[in-house]
Amino acid sequence: MLGGDARKLFHDPTAHHLDSRSILSRWAPDGDFARQSYRGLIEIKVGDVTNQKSFHVHEALLASHSPFFKAALTRDWQEAKDRVVNFPEDDVETFRLCIHFLYTGKLAVQPDPKPTDYKECKERKAVIAIYVLEEKLQDVETKNATLQALLQACHDRQQDNQRYWPGPACVRKLHDGTAKGSLARKLMVDIYASLATSKWITKAGKADN
Repeated sequence: MLGGDARKLFHDPTAHHLDSRSILSRWAPDGDFARQSYRGLIEIKVGDVTNQKSFHVHEALLASHSPFFKAALTRDWQEAKDRVVNFPEDDVETFRLCIHFLYTGKLAVQPDPKPTDYKECKERKAVIAIYVLEEKLQDVETKNATLQALLQACHDRQQDNQRYWPGPACVRKLHDGTAKGSLARKLMVDIYASLATSKWITKAGKADN
């Protein structure tokens, strides 16, 4: 499930993880897609009133990826009537990254530029934040792509020739944002069970990075 060249999901502007056949098959059940896909815009308000940002996203694109949005926009919910969906408790930048992936198939996270930053897991934290949000939105395709990209980022050697795996803060964020039985939780368990050293365990008990 996690195979393929996941690094293409990061910063390569020429790469795309979907071929034309999968794009066509996604819309096969809806013969009217070509006429309706980019007509209706939905406003998504993210963040609390002190730091709120509005995103305008095509309704068909949201509904095709996310059962959450499909329900919100097609059932007799207030969101469908107002054409506005509110996420007051979510992070604006994480939502921006999710929408970017929705339109481009790229995870436009900021790479860790130097060894001192690798230890802070900034890139991994951003990817995990995307996964947690997509867990709420029930977007399986983006969640799978996020896990592929996370694994590839961890396998890549950095400028100091070291590999860096998700630290305690990353694991905690993933655990707190997913449900029991989550495949992402199982992935973290597998990583620590197969690769962790005594230093990892000691660090996990003392630090939050």
